[in-house]
Amino acid sequence: LPCELIDDNGNKLHACVKKYIQLWGLSDAFAQWVETENQFCNTLVDRIVTGFPAQDADACFERIGCVDPLLDTAEPYHLWVIEGDFENEFPLRQAGVNVIWTESAAPYKKMKVRILNGLHTSMVFPGMLSGLVTVADCMNDPLLAAYNKRILEKRILPTLEDSEEIKAFASAVKERFLNPYLHHRLASISLNSVSKFTVRILPTLKDNSSATGEIPKEFVLALAALIHYYKKEEAQDDAAAIAYIRSNRVCDILSNAALWSEDLSFLRPLVEECTGVLNTKGIGEALEWSFT
Repeated sequence: LPCELIDDNGNKLHACVKKYIQLWGLSDAFAQWVETENQFCNTLVDRIVTGFPAQDADACFERIGCVDPLLDTAEPYHLWVIEGDFENEFPLRQAGVNVIWTESAAPYKKMKVRILNGLHTSMVFPGMLSGLVTVADCMNDPLLAAYNKRILEKRILPTLEDSEEIKAFASAVKERFLNPYLHHRLASISLNSVSKFTVRILPTLKDNSSATGEIPKEFVLALAALIHYYKKEEAQDDAAAIAYIRSNRVCDILSNAALWSEDLSFLRPLVEECTGVLNTKGIGEALEWSFT
């Protein structure tokens, strides 16, 4: 079922299931069983999966003794957050799965989206404009590594609860990003970045501004680099969004609430300043600008 049908309490998914029971002409007994014997649990999963390992495929095929066109690559880390507690009925922990049973997945979603996804979306266009290919490349580049460190420690973590769980997750994310075997391509992360910016970065940016009275320049760079890349390179996003960004001024792009779900004109002075640095001096100077 489409993930957009699921909300924080499973109500939309439940309604969708009932709709299909009717459309498919399933029995009243089955409908009754769904209503009385099932619970619809909101969940969160976290594991980086990078797809078919083209550069390592032959070695993998030799190791497993056959050619498998469905071969996939995933990191060792995994997390599954499930609302409810059904360990007795579904003994995932006993099976060795890193599962968290909880009353609400919302805090874990916020942690994951702001830390892991927020870092991904912040680094992707500065990284690509720097000529880098993977997340690990960014983590091993002095300027990008310093940029990521500032965003995590100065911008993201202060907006989250000061807990050992969040600190441990942030530490694990840094280690995961450095995994030399994962080959997590920036081009893959860059898909649909306009909508990703509104979900993964904008709330953290606004929380920082509310707390400090200043707009965090690191996130301004992330946005300016996105716009700069969409104007000059082959981006992968909604065709209308790409066309609008390519053919309009920064002031019009930022004020277009259809792109960002709200008017971002309050960012205009800094985005235009950063865009000027990108156009005249390049991404290296723009990264240095974000540190000031």
